[in-house]
Amino acid sequence: LQEMVDITRSFDTMSLEVFATTARHEIDLTEDRQSVADRLYVMQPNYYDNNTNIGGGLEKAIQELSSNRAREDARPMIVLMSDGVSNAGPDAIQVAQQAVDLGIPVYTISVGSGADRAVLQQIAEMTGGQEFFAAGLASEYTAELRGIFRTLGSLGFAALVE
Repeated sequence: LQEMVDITRSFDTMSLEVFATTARHEIDLTEDRQSVADRLYVMQPNYYDNNTNIGGGLEKAIQELSSNRAREDARPMIVLMSDGVSNAGPDAIQVAQQAVDLGIPVYTISVGSGADRAVLQQIAEMTGGQEFFAAGLASEYTAELRGIFRTLGSLGFAALVE
């Protein structure tokens, strides 16, 4: 994520939504993108619990991008990072339709060798985003993630979902 923070423009905003059994809004949209990166670095996998509520995370991101904190002139987009194996909360594909209806592309990052890429690819495709894949174990895909975050940072964005 640091690569994304470093490459974005000073006026770009970012928020952080996380999901486990429940989805949580962690940080409001802010130009202090470093605070988002710092918070995310503290949160390791299974920080709250080991469930994956992708639909709930998407709902939180859509709510934040639809809030009065969102800039009217901004091009909103969501970055969703997950293994794609949703086992809690609302159906992620149905929630992604809300993003479609609002014109918010979702860029997905499928992480790990056990990732359910089909779900994340479908979400990205239906919303006009793109799916990226970081394969293998965490120790193996760190460099890939850095490259993905650099690519996404060059697009400009408004919300991060992890």
